[in-house]
Amino acid sequence: MVYFNRGMTKAYKYELLDLKPDPGFTDLERHFGLVRTNGTPKPSFYALKNLLHLLADTGPTAPTSSLAFQLTGATNNAHHTLLQKRDGAFWLAVFQEAVSYDAKTRSDLEVPLQPVTLKLPWASSEIRLFRPNRSSEPIEHIAVANEVMLQIPDEVLLVEIKALKQAH
Repeated sequence: MVYFNRGMTKAYKYELLDLKPDPGFTDLERHFGLVRTNGTPKPSFYALKNLLHLLADTGPTAPTSSLAFQLTGATNNAHHTLLQKRDGAFWLAVFQEAVSYDAKTRSDLEVPLQPVTLKLPWASSEIRLFRPNRSSEPIEHIAVANEVMLQIPDEVLLVEIKALKQAH
């Protein structure tokens, strides 16, 4: 998402498969793959698969619009990318940039969620929240709202924002 925000429209994952078995994790160069040497997918494989599934939008190019949203609260390390699908729904990817792994102790670090309020210029008919690192299923549904409290993790949180249908 950071690369996309900087104008890079394509990015490539370095390796599909780990190079050689290294059960002791003594050589980090052998562990860049999305899949282990025995063919089992790593969590990063599922995270990327879910992200691509949720953001897929095949077909002809469609007109887009803008969304003047605001993020308030603990936004000091928060990053965001706004996308729009052909059906008009906006997809806001938000995450915090934080150190979450200690290479010396080879252990995960607990990164507290950042409370952030998303303010929309109009009421959305539905807002759905997704954590693609965990699943492609929504973790929360919010009906008609123009403001929602988010808990920003140190991984991508996708916010699907659907517009209210206009009566004709």
